[in-house]
Amino acid sequence: MTETTVVVVFHDRLDELAECLESLLPEQVSVVVIDVSKGSSAQGVANRFSFVTYRAAPENRGYGWACNLGISIARTEVVIVSNSDVMFLSGSVAILEAAVANRKAIAAPIQLVRRGGPAGQDSLQPLPGMRTALTKWLWIGRKRRDAQRAADLETMLRASETRDVAGKYALSGACVAASSESWKELQGFDEGFFLYEEDIDLSLRAAAASHSVLLVSPAQVVHESGTNDRGLAFASLNTAARSEQRLWRKHRIGRSFPVRVLQVVGLLLRGFVALITGRTGAARTYAKVAMRARA
Repeated sequence: MTETTVVVVFHDRLDELAECLESLLPEQVSVVVIDVSKGSSAQGVANRFSFVTYRAAPENRGYGWACNLGISIARTEVVIVSNSDVMFLSGSVAILEAAVANRKAIAAPIQLVRRGGPAGQDSLQPLPGMRTALTKWLWIGRKRRDAQRAADLETMLRASETRDVAGKYALSGACVAASSESWKELQGFDEGFFLYEEDIDLSLRAAAASHSVLLVSPAQVVHESGTNDRGLAFASLNTAARSEQRLWRKHRIGRSFPVRVLQVVGLLLRGFVALITGRTGAARTYAKVAMRARA
């Protein structure tokens, strides 16, 4: 069997990290935990498992940066990067390993919302463009898009097949596998994205570099928070908006002005709804992010 390392990036929730590492116990892999937390150090949890190497990051420079740090530590033929709130189902690591070993490809598993449950829609990410932006910020065509994505996922899940989704979807960065050679050729994640969109950027760059972009439905993980819920924290919303603008600029999807307009209008609409429903704190947050997005 090809040697594999799983890089787990930890930010918070020690209980979820423990579940993640326990799910990897029967997989016979090396694990590197990159701890970017401020106060809830994961070293105590990591030390419970003999197959885990713990590394406290000197600072938090983003998810992609933490993944790249772990990839640089790994010395195996295949490296899988993962959020710490992902729980691997039995055999999934070996299936992902087989999908990417000795080939130019990146691969991701199906994300289940719970064990034995349906596939979470974040298993596949829509590619950037005006249609996606209209759906995301103004809800135009959202039901149709979500229904199509759910149907595609259900078809793949039932058929238990691996599909190259390049050109149609991007993979979720919550769990991504590639050979060490592919990680090197693609130069890992773009560390210019602190959070959000770094997975879409990776999928676009992989496809441009003639790599397959594989959704491997026989490989499954549980990722309950894979619902794309960014909450109402100003920092999260502002980072999401900035990352989307950067993605547009980098891949020359078009001038970033149109997406900035859609962001501002969408955020102000959400703020108005929050205001008339008595959620004044949320309304202020939306308005503040809208003003930043227009700059």
